[in-house]
Amino acid sequence: MDWQGRRTEHKYKVLVVDDDPVVGSFIAHTINSKGYEAVYYQNPIEALYHARKENFSLAFVDVQMPEMSGLELISLLKRYNPRIEIVLVSGYGSLEDAVKAIKIGISDYLKKPFSVDEISFCLNHFEERISIRKQLEKTEQRYSKLVENIPLIIFSINRSLQLVFVNRTLENILGYTPEEVTGDSKWFERIVHNEDRERLRRSFLRFFEGECTPFKDECRFIHKKGHLVYTLVQSLPIFHDNSGECDMDGIVVDITDRVFYERSLVQGEKLKTLGAIATEVAHEIRNPLTSIGGFARRIKKKYPELREADIILQEVHRLEQLLNRIRQYLQPVEARKICLNANELVTRCYELLLPEMEQKGVFCELSLAQSMPYIFVDPNMLLQVLINLFRNAIDGCKCERKFRVITFATENHVHIQCITPLPPGEEIDCETVFLPFSEGGKSIGLPLSYRLVKNMGGILTCMQDGNQAIFTATFPIAQILECEKLTTS
Repeated sequence: MDWQGRRTEHKYKVLVVDDDPVVGSFIAHTINSKGYEAVYYQNPIEALYHARKENFSLAFVDVQMPEMSGLELISLLKRYNPRIEIVLVSGYGSLEDAVKAIKIGISDYLKKPFSVDEISFCLNHFEERISIRKQLEKTEQRYSKLVENIPLIIFSINRSLQLVFVNRTLENILGYTPEEVTGDSKWFERIVHNEDRERLRRSFLRFFEGECTPFKDECRFIHKKGHLVYTLVQSLPIFHDNSGECDMDGIVVDITDRVFYERSLVQGEKLKTLGAIATEVAHEIRNPLTSIGGFARRIKKKYPELREADIILQEVHRLEQLLNRIRQYLQPVEARKICLNANELVTRCYELLLPEMEQKGVFCELSLAQSMPYIFVDPNMLLQVLINLFRNAIDGCKCERKFRVITFATENHVHIQCITPLPPGEEIDCETVFLPFSEGGKSIGLPLSYRLVKNMGGILTCMQDGNQAIFTATFPIAQILECEKLTTS
């Protein structure tokens, strides 16, 4: 080892304790010559006093001393400084002393009489242990940073289904800090959606009661702000040696973006099917409808008092309006997109409709996420969508005079969610709520909103969660190039 090179790196402080001044001075002098800072004491009590005040990395301690035995001193040094390395110095010793020294935690042994080379070997071993310790600490730090910053929730759970550990990613995905849920026996009720709670609980219990077989389960979690987070939970068994028992570690993957993407594909296919049907309907019905209308008008002209002709003409007019709505619904709308923060438009919409809400006695609770990424949309179109969603919620507040609007971001998307309470027993048909077949009422704005969101590259979804109707407008996070093009143009 390059002792001279090591001197410039770090000067470790070394404690030397030996009641023999010749031996003690020799050890201290040798240590100093190797680039360390040695401090020598004959009296172990005095050495202990100074060791409590100074930070020694290594200690050479004689076994046999009159005021205090070396083993007693080592025990006290370890108590005050658990990281100190110990070299036991002895001219003789019993097996019992050796066992005690090992239990206390000595790092090396130096038998009298000894040479400079033997002291050097002890220092060399100390340097190697310090190097290994530093490497382990770096590895632990890297592992800790990886666990805390990996975009997955990593958790450990015991047989009582209490969270023993969960990493900081929990806060990014679900809004809770690890301290809020670790050790809390009620975390299931707080975080897991009530429709998925018992199924996930049974999966955990089967894991511990059976053979610790790994499982995967898709379930919904409830964010601290109240919106749903779609996840994939996967267990990772940790087996105990020869006992057959195991603990459970696991990961939770946020699949919210995937769920919305799948819904987008499904609704896109529905829209294509609707387009094909609408085209066929328009082609097959338009001409007969025109003939029927013309025939009814001639009858009406010939028999003005004939009521049946009026009924036919009314129904023809209604069908023509329906065909026009379907044709307009399917036509793309030109969008003039810019990069913007969704929270700004939500706040603007809230301020525009505040007088209307106050007049109707309806309260809107806003919960807007901080540091929202930009989206690339047409601001006028998005404002129209938000006005439609707000008004749909205002009209839907029958049992409770309050609705909620939430914004949040996932890995690739920004979500604007409008949550409206439903009267007991009422259900909404999310399969047809966006279709343009209604002649009037609040649903007119929903098909229009769906079409506008789709033309901006987003998706508008509907779901019923218990006694709540949830409408979610989802948009991809704007790419940097999209915003840069606008600033340079």
